[in-house]
Amino acid sequence: MMKTMEDVKKYIRDSNRESSVNISSFDFFISHWKEYIKLRKLDGDSGPQFPRSYGIEEREEFYKDISFGGWGGASGHDSVIIAYDALLGCDGDWNELCKRGVLHGGDNDSTGTIAAAWFGAVHGFKESPSRTIRMLNLMTCVKSSEDKL
Repeated sequence: MMKTMEDVKKYIRDSNRESSVNISSFDFFISHWKEYIKLRKLDGDSGPQFPRSYGIEEREEFYKDISFGGWGGASGHDSVIIAYDALLGCDGDWNELCKRGVLHGGDNDSTGTIAAAWFGAVHGFKESPSRTIRMLNLMTCVKSSEDKL
């Protein structure tokens, strides 16, 4: 994982788009990401390690603790960590992903969007509720009709 982060940092540096500001922010992100990897013991061959009791209250406290100002998911570093935490903890269950990545007291639209995108990348549509897929298909039809008008 950290090798990928070095590649991302190189891309930021080489892009010449606000490179100095982005690099300084990226270092802040990397320091928090490393703490998260250590916390969940993701640096070895075992799967992620979660506390024995990690319900709503415990997750809410964790999200606040890692946040920039007590509003979990409102900053670039914590939104990604919360979304990843939800993805790792959901065990392929869409409803569990939503409980962890969306239903919290912070900036849940950001964390939910990131978590859902990753969930789709990992699991595709097979684990998503069929109602959600039907709604997406309906929206595609509506958008297509709107464009024709």
